[in-house]
Amino acid sequence: LEEEHGYYFTLGELDLTARLQLRQQHQGHAHVPQFAWTAAMHEPFAAAGLTDASWLTRAIRGYVGAFETVLASGRLVCTAILISRRSTLHAGTRYYTRGITDDGDVANCVETEQVLVLARPGSTGGGGAAGAPTHTPHVLWRAAFVQTR
Repeated sequence: LEEEHGYYFTLGELDLTARLQLRQQHQGHAHVPQFAWTAAMHEPFAAAGLTDASWLTRAIRGYVGAFETVLASGRLVCTAILISRRSTLHAGTRYYTRGITDDGDVANCVETEQVLVLARPGSTGGGGAAGAPTHTPHVLWRAAFVQTR
């Protein structure tokens, strides 16, 4: 995860433009153009037939943060993830862009997703690079709550 002046992007399979529920429904291959701020840069590649997601980095404008805490004397790990995505449709400054368009796009729409993951710490083994310990948690519960404003 990288951040540059409010723009966040990931390299690889994770697409921050899509909510957790949508990513799970489409086996991780979901994409929401409404929140992709790099979509215009992808158009020449798509016109040339290059649609491989590994070449096309999608960025969102907003905020991404993750916080972790240990519960039950170290037997459970709770991770809270907050992702805010600003829409590319009808975006602008607060004083100059207001109201709603004929297509139903509201001014400065922001979708905020809160993801909670409750996991049991996994076994630590020496299977990592150069014998480094690995940590594989066992996810017990995962939930996502989405608010659009």
